[in-house]
Amino acid sequence: KGKDGKSLEQSLKDKFEEAEAVLKFTKQNRTEIRELNRKLETNYQKVGIVKYDAFNEMGGKLSFALALLDQDNSGVILNAVHSRDNCFLYLKEIVKGESYVELAEEEAEALDKAIFHDIEKIEKSEIIEK
Repeated sequence: KGKDGKSLEQSLKDKFEEAEAVLKFTKQNRTEIRELNRKLETNYQKVGIVKYDAFNEMGGKLSFALALLDQDNSGVILNAVHSRDNCFLYLKEIVKGESYVELAEEEAEALDKAIFHDIEKIEKSEIIEK
């Protein structure tokens, strides 16, 4: 449509340059996405928390057990025990959903909440859809 061979050649050259730029950008994006995925593997992605009263005379559920896990269910449980005079913080390591140290009831509950959090979300959404 009104173009000669030279202008057609330039149009094709421009299109090939655009395609090369898109390929370069795509390769760069793939590399960055792989790097982000690698970093995400070790980030805490699952959280479970249980608030409780550590001592009968205390109220307000000021003590808590907090589980922080990565995608492989590895991470830590923090247990803050609050009393009238002090607050004690305990940390227990979790490896693939298991602890080498015995867990208190609240810690085990926090761990379960963190591990099964996504499953609970799916079940709740299925109930809502029905």
